[in-house]
Amino acid sequence: MILSVPKITNFYTVKEAQTNKITLIIQTILEGLRKPKKQGLPSSTFTNLNLNPQKKPVLLLVSFLIKNQYTKMEVIKAEEGFQPVNSNPNIQRKVIHLNDLMVTIIDFHNGPMEVPDPFHHHPHEQITYVASGSLKFFIEDRQYTLHTGDSFKVASNLKHSIQTLTEHVRLIDSFSPIRKDFL
Repeated sequence: MILSVPKITNFYTVKEAQTNKITLIIQTILEGLRKPKKQGLPSSTFTNLNLNPQKKPVLLLVSFLIKNQYTKMEVIKAEEGFQPVNSNPNIQRKVIHLNDLMVTIIDFHNGPMEVPDPFHHHPHEQITYVASGSLKFFIEDRQYTLHTGDSFKVASNLKHSIQTLTEHVRLIDSFSPIRKDFL
């Protein structure tokens, strides 16, 4: 397993609170290394960080990173990582991203839709590949029927929507810049 501690934010979007916790753990490890071996750190320090005080200082950071999945994940298996969208179990999304590149896989299990989703827009450019199923794609005042293997693109801030035509639709979306609202 490869860890990239010095460049952790190059591989992951780490929320500010998580960054602060990592900083606190590193400071705790350094403090522990500076103290005489017999003195050690108070056990409350480890309890507050939800860590095991019996571990060696360097292992504290490693266990925190592994526990919180800050390992460099280069492979994402097909069925891993899907989350309900807006608490709707019939719409599942997987987000895969680096610093400047984002791909999402979104599964709709609620089709065919009686009416289109509400129109929306965002500053991100979007390219979508229809991996399976059929849908109507609406962009501004235009409408298209798309099937497995088709693609569409959306320039920044254009109003767009979809309406699934089959029971299951899988879309693969790419966004630039990344959609921080999906993280």
